[in-house]
Amino acid sequence: MHVNHKPLTDCITIMQHVLSILKSMKSLNALNMEQDVLTVANRYNMTYYDTAYVVVAMINNLELVTDDKKMKKSATEYGVNVYSSDAVGI
Repeated sequence: MHVNHKPLTDCITIMQHVLSILKSMKSLNALNMEQDVLTVANRYNMTYYDTAYVVVAMINNLELVTDDKKMKKSATEYGVNVYSSDAVGI
């Protein structure tokens, strides 16, 4: 019986590429930002989850892509550049 190993080889190659990309990415989180997240979440009546993205963008001077109106308003008021998914071609 002949076993075709090409699919397995292709899978391994793809996984190596994915791991390479992941290693080059900077990991960001909202640890030690709880008070800022809660303050913004309360002010704009947003979920902690959504607000964490805004606060991480604000603290790290990043741009934010969102179509959520509350996220856009809060981020813009905190000086974060915000783009819609249409603007970036998503």
